[in-house]
Amino acid sequence: MPKTFVISLGGSLIFPGKLDKNFLINFKKTILKYVNKNSRQHPKGKN
Repeated sequence: MPKTFVISLGGSLIFPGKLDKNFLINFKKTILKYVNKNSRQHPKGKN
């Protein structure tokens, strides 16, 4: 069964007076890089 992770970001990180698009874009890239790296280490059905 896949693991579930919860990541909590404070609102002031994402919306410090205005929406920080660059932060969100970089955060998404970081998460996807982590997910892709770990999915290659665990072939389907081998988790």
